[in-house]
Amino acid sequence: SAWSGSLELVDGGQSIFNAGEIGGGPGSSRVAVKYLVYTSEDETLSIAAAGGVKLPNGSRVDYLSTGAPDFSAWFLIAKEFNRRFRLFGELGFTVVGRPKIFRREAGFKMRHFGTFGVGVSYVLKPRYTLLGQIQGNTNAIGLSLAGCKAPPMSIIVGARHRLSKVIVLEGCVGAGLTDAASDWFFSFAFVVVGL
Repeated sequence: SAWSGSLELVDGGQSIFNAGEIGGGPGSSRVAVKYLVYTSEDETLSIAAAGGVKLPNGSRVDYLSTGAPDFSAWFLIAKEFNRRFRLFGELGFTVVGRPKIFRREAGFKMRHFGTFGVGVSYVLKPRYTLLGQIQGNTNAIGLSLAGCKAPPMSIIVGARHRLSKVIVLEGCVGAGLTDAASDWFFSFAFVVVGL
């Protein structure tokens, strides 16, 4: 099937950002739960709903965290074309926790924002998968703040390793495609499948 297991606890990982003049270093951690809502009879199409929280352990001084948790919800769809190749997409929305922190400390107001992404995965072996994705959002701080003309969009390449039936490790590196995106970032995730 497009996803194995009906419920996953997903740690979105600890991201490392290089944000140029704004700052750089460890960002906030994310924890999410994904639930498989629908799988087609032939198990080649899957739809899932997910929700998560951002834990604000990134540096507020370097503007890598708002200092409060953010709450997100999103829907994912995956289409399996054969047992190795999958295409997936997602749409979501994030409610930014206590966005007044950035207004008070940096003079701008953060807003709630939408997220989107499309990607592919290729199974090399049953335990190893390569991933590629383009993702973005509608920008929590507004494009005019940094003189940007396009919302943040990034390209990500990574890999997934299934340690056991229920434990999966993921890692990726990403690069910004627009002025509003981080220049480079890294992410690591620990996934518990099929709770």
